[in-house]
Amino acid sequence: MNTFSMIGSSKPQYAQGNNNEAHLETERIMNRNEKINVRLGQGKDNVPYAWNDSKSVDGYKLLLNPEELKWLIHYLETGVSEDLLTSPEEVEAYPETQRFDEDMFKQLLENGKSVKIVPLFRESPQYISATATYRYGKVFFRMKRTEELVEYLREKNLI
Repeated sequence: MNTFSMIGSSKPQYAQGNNNEAHLETERIMNRNEKINVRLGQGKDNVPYAWNDSKSVDGYKLLLNPEELKWLIHYLETGVSEDLLTSPEEVEAYPETQRFDEDMFKQLLENGKSVKIVPLFRESPQYISATATYRYGKVFFRMKRTEELVEYLREKNLI
């Protein structure tokens, strides 16, 4: 997966210990070879996150930077939890004019990843849901339904 660019002149203050703990919890799940369910999102402060859970651990938020995302996707694809020397405390806001989950979803499609779209008649009219399945987990998307996104999916013959 390609790295994403983060724009911002000031770093918001986060409880750094919490994200370090979230990173360590993710690593523990990986070391047990459990499948991880990942829900990508963007907080009110525009910082990207992964809401992770597994069969033995309830959901928790892991704030993302490009290295954390690469590490997480690498595990989902390979089941290998090698330490990529990420810095979980170094997170920045995603550009306000963009949606992190939608950008990552489009990136998967552009790189040929198979994604299941929930039929629009089954979904709330405000959202589009999709799932990308990997050998060691799944990535779930719940994106705001916009004309631009609907048109993009129609061009790709996904809806």
